[in-house]
Amino acid sequence: MRPIIGAMILTMILLTGQAYAAGSSTVNVSATILSNNSCRFTTNVANLNFGLLDPANPVDITVNASINFDCNGKDKLVTFIILDDDGLYDGGIINGNKMKNTNAALLPAQYIPYAFSYNPTSKTLPKASFKTPQPLTITGTILGVNYENVYEGIYTDTVVLTINP
Repeated sequence: MRPIIGAMILTMILLTGQAYAAGSSTVNVSATILSNNSCRFTTNVANLNFGLLDPANPVDITVNASINFDCNGKDKLVTFIILDDDGLYDGGIINGNKMKNTNAALLPAQYIPYAFSYNPTSKTLPKASFKTPQPLTITGTILGVNYENVYEGIYTDTVVLTINP
């Protein structure tokens, strides 16, 4: 008789809407398959040296450097992308590169903005070109107007490039 009474009470609770719903949660499940390919820089350091800048004769200066990379893997093609971190003194905007005067006594710190680009930024290579050094051309430009009124001294920055995959 007790099981019948228990069933009746449960039925009454369900019919009156007084039952408490059980909690639920969602779990998103995903996976990323890594490429069978990889690319790497074979040249570890490049220098963009703007040389001596004369504020009395401020002219635009463009310099180039080159580094190499190669790719390998199992696929017939590899598509890579190269990214940069905008340097140590990022201006807070995309491609806001700046060099800083190395004289720590200068307050406020002195900077010279410069343009930084490289080519290619992305490309698809066939397997036949794997393990063949691929050139990456890096270009930097300083506008004369950006250094005609700065303090003398040495200005530097470091930009890190990353290649994926």
